[in-house]
Amino acid sequence: MGIRFKLLGVISLVFAGLLGTLSVLISTILAANVTLTEKSDMVRDIARINAYLDREVEDLEKIILDENGMSSIDNLETDHLTDDFSDKSFEDLDLNMILFLSKSGEVVYEQGYDNKSEEYTLIPPEIYEELQAGNRLVTHNDLEDRTAGLLLVSETPLIIVSAPIIK
Repeated sequence: MGIRFKLLGVISLVFAGLLGTLSVLISTILAANVTLTEKSDMVRDIARINAYLDREVEDLEKIILDENGMSSIDNLETDHLTDDFSDKSFEDLDLNMILFLSKSGEVVYEQGYDNKSEEYTLIPPEIYEELQAGNRLVTHNDLEDRTAGLLLVSETPLIIVSAPIIK
């Protein structure tokens, strides 16, 4: 083998080594940039979701405040509540269910509604598990106390707001 072939072999090995090093370096830089971009996109998406949920909770709290014109849930008759929450109420307020509990924790009124099929539905049994004494949904420290957030029911997240009836 002549010196020319040896030199060509060394240059080829050096070139291959440089290409390999450059490839690893570029992959590392790109992976870091992709990770950074994905993280910033995730943070932006989470901020959007939080803003949406905040708006939904505010809307539900307004509905609760409007409905709090009732004197006392313990003195209301179910017919009065049934009249107040017609199909149109569920559709207009974009509600899927509503429950009223007495001070003792007994369910006074309950109704589920599917806005897609426009039919009344049953309240999922998991909801009743959350309505046990001591749970934040049914225990309010004062008349201004509200509980709001997400509740996972049958692998479906529900936006939920709970507040005492104050009038």
